[in-house]
Amino acid sequence: MKRGSTLFLKLTLVVMGLPVLAVALQLSIEVSLALIRGEALPFADWGLFAVLAGSAVPYLMALREAWRLLGLIDNREAFSEPAILALRKIRHCAAIVAVMFALGFPVFVELSRIEEAPGLVVIGMGIVGISVVIAVFSAVLGHLLKQAISIRTENEFIV
Repeated sequence: MKRGSTLFLKLTLVVMGLPVLAVALQLSIEVSLALIRGEALPFADWGLFAVLAGSAVPYLMALREAWRLLGLIDNREAFSEPAILALRKIRHCAAIVAVMFALGFPVFVELSRIEEAPGLVVIGMGIVGISVVIAVFSAVLGHLLKQAISIRTENEFIV
């Protein structure tokens, strides 16, 4: 592949990461200011902060690993151990995000009750579902990549 053939995917990763980073920073600033003022925050605010800020870290780590994987593809090293390691890290990060949002499900239920917006529950369930799909997909892809590497090494020995 040409060196810049993954440029669009790298730009997509940046576009995916910036909103999450912005929301996490905004929530951190709001919670910090409320604590400085001595305001008592309700359960829903603390829960939302914990779920979103806690899941932002593994999400951004998964994006970093996807960036590394695209770099390996650019360098023609897609069938290598670092690629398998990157897929494993993506799988773990996606599983952590799924668990964080599943544990934070009561927060979304409470927020949907307060705001009278049942769509918030659907959003929480959707994020759990998407994270599980990403975790399973990266596990399957990692397994296939491991098999392809073993087949490639066998072929190198035969030739």
